Amino acid sequence: MEIDLHSLITKISHVLEILTNFHVLALFIINTTKTPYRALSSPEGYSFIGRFYRLVELLAGLVTPLAKK
Repeated sequence: MEIDLHSLITKISHVLEILTNFHVLALFIINTTKTPYRALSSPEGYSFIGRFYRLVELLAGLVTPLAKK
């Protein structure tokens, strides 16, 4: 099985470009919105909004609350 190196590098480049765009979008969302504390601290666990916001935080690279400061 022969692998075309040029096409492999092109595919990797496209994947990295998409991941970079998701990261930039996540940073924009985190920096322009308030943290939905009510959704994050609901008694039955994270609501859908809380889970989505946590996913956006992870995409932005904010793993701990200390990183937000």
